[in-house]
Amino acid sequence: MKVIEYAAGLFIVALGVIVLVVAKALLIPLAIAIALTFLINTLADYIDRIRLGELRIPRRLSIILASVVIIALLALFIDIIVRTFQNMVPSVQAYQLHLEQLAHEASQSLGLEEYLDTGTLFREIDLKPLMASLGTGLSSFAGHFVLIVIYVIFLLLEQRDFEKKFDQLFRDPERFEQANEALRRISESVKTYISVKTFTSFLTAILSFAALRIIGVEYAVFWSFLIFLFNFIPNLGSMVATALTVLYALIQFDSFGPVLTTLIVIVAIQLVVGNYIDPRLMGRRLNISPLVVLFSLVLWGSIWGVIGMFLSVPMMVILMIILAQFPGTRKIAMFMSQNGRIGKLR
Repeated sequence: MKVIEYAAGLFIVALGVIVLVVAKALLIPLAIAIALTFLINTLADYIDRIRLGELRIPRRLSIILASVVIIALLALFIDIIVRTFQNMVPSVQAYQLHLEQLAHEASQSLGLEEYLDTGTLFREIDLKPLMASLGTGLSSFAGHFVLIVIYVIFLLLEQRDFEKKFDQLFRDPERFEQANEALRRISESVKTYISVKTFTSFLTAILSFAALRIIGVEYAVFWSFLIFLFNFIPNLGSMVATALTVLYALIQFDSFGPVLTTLIVIVAIQLVVGNYIDPRLMGRRLNISPLVVLFSLVLWGSIWGVIGMFLSVPMMVILMIILAQFPGTRKIAMFMSQNGRIGKLR
């Protein structure tokens, strides 16, 4: 009997992975829309706290204001990315020549002229197709933007009646209480993660923007936004954003002084925010193992690419809370948690 249960569980997991891969063109915009809905509700919660004397802002108006702010910021970010790439593409040839020169100088200083033909190596690397591919990807995301906005609108409209549907779904008061508690924990955990990550990523981006402008790195707004965005990817994201920013500084400047300054300052900002401010704000409220975070990053990245990396932590938190609600899967949830404490089973 146990073997049959395990086999059925493995079959369901395999089927779920196949569906996630095959239907990712439909599911990714929906997943992004759900994440944006959480973000809108989190921002609306902060707007609700605003008081004008005895008056308070109605919840519906808070939702509308939060939606307008989030969608406007998304449109602004997309515009920044598209404009930056449009400005970068004509300079690709100059960047490539500068890379060849830097490689030649480096090989000369190391005495590698006869062992490594860096000029031929960099001539073989054509950056134009890469930039064109990135531009196509951005255009595709911009094309999905309208669909994501439509999803968000319908999700916000549906959430008003969700509680009624939830009540009808669980007639047994005990099961309703258990499901309601799980839903509350999911909502609280995801809101905590999104709000803290948004704040710390924004703080990192602002400090990085100020540093990049002082140093003189071109397209400081774009690189700061990239740092903001990639900070949502656990562990790996901050390193990738820092590496890309420093690489561009290496291409832009003729001397290594500004490049080294860029590296030191950006890494210092990432370390301070990531190792001190982020843990103090996040605390242990997510209660998810760092090993599980790393595994989820690789797993969702292989299934949904970069978008999967962004959504990996909220998805694993939701999965852990759901698994904790059933006796047969509680041990898996305990293994996924950081301290093994996942609450009592009702």
